[in-house]
Amino acid sequence: MVKPVKKTIPAKKTKREKKEGPCWRNFFEVIEGTYTEKKYGPFCFGGENVQAVFISERESAPGKTARLINKLNDFFSKNDCHIFPYRKFVVILFEDTLEPTIKRLLEKLSGYLEKTGGRFAITLGSRQKENYSKHGLGIRKTCRDAEELHKKIFFYKEKKFISSDDLQKNEEDTSQQDASQRLSGEDTGKLCSYIQVIDQEKIRSFFQYLEAGFYNSPKSVQKIRQDCIVLMIEVRSVMSKKFPAMAEMLETEGETFDAIMKLPYLKDIMDTMTAACLRMSECLPLLSADSSFQRIISYVKNNYSEPLRLETLGELFNYNCAYLGKRFKDYTGKNFHAYLDMLRTDAAKELLQNTNMKVYEISSTVGYTETDYFYTKFKKHVGESPLVFRKRTAGSVD
Repeated sequence: MVKPVKKTIPAKKTKREKKEGPCWRNFFEVIEGTYTEKKYGPFCFGGENVQAVFISERESAPGKTARLINKLNDFFSKNDCHIFPYRKFVVILFEDTLEPTIKRLLEKLSGYLEKTGGRFAITLGSRQKENYSKHGLGIRKTCRDAEELHKKIFFYKEKKFISSDDLQKNEEDTSQQDASQRLSGEDTGKLCSYIQVIDQEKIRSFFQYLEAGFYNSPKSVQKIRQDCIVLMIEVRSVMSKKFPAMAEMLETEGETFDAIMKLPYLKDIMDTMTAACLRMSECLPLLSADSSFQRIISYVKNNYSEPLRLETLGELFNYNCAYLGKRFKDYTGKNFHAYLDMLRTDAAKELLQNTNMKVYEISSTVGYTETDYFYTKFKKHVGESPLVFRKRTAGSVD
């Protein structure tokens, strides 16, 4: 007896399949790794080589994906490529199209989308051979590449689109060190010094170097944003302590922090931080005397606890070291080291009178690395040891 043939009832088409054709279902299942010919019908793609482009709009909103697809359909000829929505992206899939041709099309597409309004991120996946014994393997690989590249858009504001070639160039360029890996209190101190001496060129150079370091860093975008916020908090804290009136002259910290967390590109964040530091620097002439040499004196007074040297000041203020030493003596009546010891001793006297800090703690706080040396300098300038001074003026001894 012949068994009756079981009829296969085709699956009911979804609204999307009716609108976008059977290839959409093929594509979606291929990229998710669930495609089988038995379940989803014949494989729609016949190209030997495939290459995917992923496009996303910076400000997503309901209906924007459909409008983007309409724009792409207007731009491309019917047989140029396949266009599909996928997650937050619109995917363009090219079959057997040479990569130089695709890149030329993307250059033109970028200009076209820019004219239509909106901000778009475009990435080009690697060119892959399609394996027809395992339908969709090449498509899946090129799509994964293009989607992964979207995580790197943050670093490429000036590029109309990015491809794996851009990342390879970056890996080959090892001349820039990863400055972000060494971002520390010392770097914060340098930046604060440039702000205090109103050296705008060095402020800009600092952030250019920092940007290059982040560019070569393995850190995530979120971690880079966090590092930038920490740096700005430290700079604002240091500058506010040295110049309390500055806080009233600057915008609230929240504005800078919001920009760091929301701006889409690293370059925009670096520009925002540079501008904030330049504004701090521009405030300083309003808080101190106009004399250029008075600015040097002001810098020494605000940083006496740091390991200051004439060479350091010469570099910061663009003075010859010997000339600066002579000007210092003419202006203050003391040589540089005597003036610095005087500032440190005066600060130590105040701490001895008004705090319960240990002498070795005071020594370190005012800028001396060795307590014995501090004792010698203090006695030379005050005429008695720190302990005797404290006992005489505050009635207490360590």
